[in-house]
Amino acid sequence: MTDATPPDATESDSVFPGTSPPGPADDVRSAFQKLVNYRVVEVREGYARVELDLDERHINRNGVLHGGALTTLIDVAGGRCGTFCPVPGHHRRGVTVSLTTGFHRGVRHGRLIAEARQMDTGTRRIFTATIEVRNEAGLLVGTGHGTYKYMRGSEKPEGVPIKPAGYGLSP
Repeated sequence: MTDATPPDATESDSVFPGTSPPGPADDVRSAFQKLVNYRVVEVREGYARVELDLDERHINRNGVLHGGALTTLIDVAGGRCGTFCPVPGHHRRGVTVSLTTGFHRGVRHGRLIAEARQMDTGTRRIFTATIEVRNEAGLLVGTGHGTYKYMRGSEKPEGVPIKPAGYGLSP
């Protein structure tokens, strides 16, 4: 863990256990990430991989993966592939502008793997991503296309300095 990691964080909360993540802001899982229990496995320039091991919280009343859980994987992977920051102590952030999802196969158990690739939009403030979600056997479960807007300063590859934990959050 890093000096900037909140004191209540544990090694199991690390997004990249056993590796050096791009910065402390990406080192600790958010409350939503803990709730859904997805893992950001790999992030590099223009690419992200997010995984989810299914359990009862991800299954709808029809006994298959809930569309919201699949959409979460698609959105997270798409957003992360465009916000990689190689500069220690800096980060990049974006918000979802538009997200289109396709549901191709119902699944009940196992691991889902979302892989996202950033597409060139020709603009500095907007990026798009294509995302595929597959099961462990490699079968296509879902697809997505996302449009994301960089937050101020994040359009630059070097990002912006990380602010102290809790900065800008309401109690």
